[in-house]
Amino acid sequence: MLQKLSIVTGILVVLGGVLWFTQNPSSNENGNTKTNLPVLAELDSQKLASVEIQAGAQKIELTKDPNGIWLVRSKNYVADPQAIRELLLKLVEVRLGDPITENAKHHERFRLVHIKDNNNQWDEEKTGSLILLKNQDGSNSLELILGKDRDSGEGQYVRYADDAVVYLLPETISLETEIDDWLDTSIADVDGEKLAKSLELKRGETLVKLDREKEEADWTGSDLTESETIEASEVDSLSSALKDLNFAEIAPADKPAADLGRETLSHFTMELFDGRIYQVSVGEKQAGTDNLYYYLAIQMDLRDDVTDESLKTEVAQFNKKTASWLYGLSAWVGKRFLKERTDLIKNDQKS
Repeated sequence: MLQKLSIVTGILVVLGGVLWFTQNPSSNENGNTKTNLPVLAELDSQKLASVEIQAGAQKIELTKDPNGIWLVRSKNYVADPQAIRELLLKLVEVRLGDPITENAKHHERFRLVHIKDNNNQWDEEKTGSLILLKNQDGSNSLELILGKDRDSGEGQYVRYADDAVVYLLPETISLETEIDDWLDTSIADVDGEKLAKSLELKRGETLVKLDREKEEADWTGSDLTESETIEASEVDSLSSALKDLNFAEIAPADKPAADLGRETLSHFTMELFDGRIYQVSVGEKQAGTDNLYYYLAIQMDLRDDVTDESLKTEVAQFNKKTASWLYGLSAWVGKRFLKERTDLIKNDQKS
């Protein structure tokens, strides 16, 4: 993606600062005011307040909070910045082709009727999909209607909501219309196999505590008997449980435990050498859609002796994001947290 950003004319820094792209229509040598110009010819992302997408009966609204963080409004949860970045980049990269018609009577033929002009009713035979970018001052930065694909060859018909002219794009702008496609599904990404200082797993009355003196050293346990040894591969699997951890479903933290299989919990704590402490609880029964998921709650803490302000900020931001939610993990991911003591500790005593 960074390579793509570097080739876009102008200064293009999406979401993290300013996205600014502009081109004067009067400089277009083709004689048409918009032909060969980017679909989105001017955008300042600092002024951008929301992105709305409507395709069929689905409507997605992405909004910025006061700190500039993008949220999926219907969930009030953090949006995937990469997905937003890719959409905005697509709009500034794709250029308008030749005008096809400026006769509004032909909009239905190209499925470019604005849904508002059809009594806010979707009709797949005539209404188009919609991308609406709104600025903080309430003005529209873009209101683009996407119509049908070209019948033969590549391309898609589009028009601006305030303009009757129909243009043919050289390629299709695909829109994700499921809410889950816009959520930031990343929970944590911690290489505990390398960075973890201690691990603690509690299931029922059974408690396992393991620690080590330095990164990537062997694990030890203070309560092991002479006949017990640590199963290194299983412990490595547990310590890697927070690496590239993503959710498949999400639910409010106040949802009844019985609905999410969380009447009985497995507790997992991992302390890193830098002082960060991850505290996780996972329901021991699968629940959610078709009973496919284990639901996890997660928070972060710091050792009392940590003074690093950047770590304190990281912890506060992490907890703000996760405190109100329970995360549904696919079965194979959830089972990483549901190990037994006998999985982690091998008893070599001969019977």
